[in-house]
Amino acid sequence: MACPTANAASGAVQKTMEFFACPEFLKFFNIKPETVDKVLQSDFNCGFISALAVVVLLLLLLLAVRILFFFIFRTRRCNKVLVPSADGDLIVTRKAIESVVRAELANFTQITVRKLVLYRRGKKYSLKLFCLFANDGVGLPEITQKLKPRVQEVMNKLFGIDTMTGISICIERMKDDEDEEGDAPEFVVTEPKHVDTGL
Repeated sequence: MACPTANAASGAVQKTMEFFACPEFLKFFNIKPETVDKVLQSDFNCGFISALAVVVLLLLLLLAVRILFFFIFRTRRCNKVLVPSADGDLIVTRKAIESVVRAELANFTQITVRKLVLYRRGKKYSLKLFCLFANDGVGLPEITQKLKPRVQEVMNKLFGIDTMTGISICIERMKDDEDEEGDAPEFVVTEPKHVDTGL
C-alpha cells in the first residue's frame, strides 16, 4: 500500500517538473522532452528529486537566515552612542567619548592614545584604542586590568552608557621606537668639490 505522504510528494514533484518542462526551458538547457517523461514515470526518481529539493530549500533558508542575522548583528563603525531613556534618546558622540578616555588615560603615563574607534553590534558598543606604549613601568596586562573597568565605570557614571561591553587596546609601536625615530641624525649629501690638478 502506497503511503499518502509519498504520493503527495510525488504529485508535487511531478507538477514542478511539468512546470519546468516547457519547450523554452528544455531548449535553453538542451534537454529532450522524452528524458523528462522517463524521469516522471519512475516513483523512485520522483522521491529522489523530492528529497533533493527539500535539502536545497533548507540550505537556501539557512543561508537567508544567516544573511539576515549578519546584517542585524554585524559589527560596524559608528560615530555616536544612543542611550535610551523614557523622555527620548541621549546621543553621545565619539569625540565626547574620546575626550573622556584621554582624560582617564592621563593617569596611565605608559600609554598614549593615537586614535579611538567606536563600534556597534546590535545594541552593544565597543571601543578600540590604538596606542603607543612605553616599557618603563608595569606590564600591559596589569594596566589593562585597571584601565578597562575604569573606562566602563566612567562611561556609565557620566553618560549613562551601560552597553559598553568591550574595550580593545591595540599597541601600534613602542614609545622608545618613536623617540629613536625622532632623534635619528639627518644625513646631508653634499656634492664633492672639484680639485684642479692642472692635468
